[in-house]
Amino acid sequence: MSSNIYKDASFFKLMSNLSSKLQIPTEFVKKYGEIIPEKALLIINDDSVRCWKVKIKAKDDRLYFTNGWLEFAKDNGLSESDFVTFALENGSTVRVTIYGNNGVKKPASSLPRRQGDLFISDREFIPDSDDGESDDDDVVEIKSFTKVVDKIHFKYCLNIPMKFAKQTGIIALRSINLRNERGKEWWVKVSTRENDGRVGFMTEDWREFWEDNKLSMGSKLTFTFDPRDRGTLLVDIKRT
Repeated sequence: MSSNIYKDASFFKLMSNLSSKLQIPTEFVKKYGEIIPEKALLIINDDSVRCWKVKIKAKDDRLYFTNGWLEFAKDNGLSESDFVTFALENGSTVRVTIYGNNGVKKPASSLPRRQGDLFISDREFIPDSDDGESDDDDVVEIKSFTKVVDKIHFKYCLNIPMKFAKQTGIIALRSINLRNERGKEWWVKVSTRENDGRVGFMTEDWREFWEDNKLSMGSKLTFTFDPRDRGTLLVDIKRT
């Protein structure tokens, strides 16, 4: 699909009482309904790396931002009378700009709990190894890395090489889209372990990806950052 279709795909909302969902204007849905995704990444203001995952669901013939919307609103300090614009940039990304009731654009200052430049997760990782060595050796090139499934706990979490996470901006993401060679996609949470800063895919989302792709011991996965679609990793899978 041509990127030109997204050129004018935008709408605005005047914030009132915050709730767990936000309606997308009916006229916008009528005009752009075919390109509105079921899941999206909300990117705040001019920030190219921090994002929030939301679902877009229908109810009573209307579309709403749902799961994840309230978290986005709270994290970014949305308040009554804020003027907010939403621009659909591609098949998975919505860029959000927030203006206060004084007409001035708000900076991306109200962010989730952090340690340094890392998002903090309340859930822990099972480390890939206990030898203390860096996993940067798994980096194939600047925008790719490869993992061979050689430990059973890979089914429950997968650590991302720190070098790759920093170079691509994944280190600051809350979730990311994994797309396999058949074009099927999975949203997975990205977490940072508080005690050593390791970044990785966690628990239920990653396990669903594992099971849907029938991964097993010896499977080789190459993850490639897709610069055309912010927040997406292309996954090439070679099974044993």
